Amino acid sequence: MRSTNHCIGHLHDDLDTLASQVQQSLADGNQTVWAEDDGRVYSRPMENDPDLPTHWIAGTFGLGQPLEEIADDLRALLRERSKDWIID
Repeated sequence: MRSTNHCIGHLHDDLDTLASQVQQSLADGNQTVWAEDDGRVYSRPMENDPDLPTHWIAGTFGLGQPLEEIADDLRALLRERSKDWIID
């Protein structure tokens, strides 16, 4: 499965830059974007949707998706996922 996934960055990267990379990947068609437990962010064509844990998924994006919406979805995922990484 890993060979067909495209790593586009990490959740600790600048989210606007990461959203721009997601937007560029949309030239190849609709993409499902997710972050694995280590925070690496991947995209994959929607028609090849892998069976992913729902808490990994940032969203499925299509051509023309506003950059701000992609960044907001990545920000929401980061907020949710960072709870798992912070030890009290």
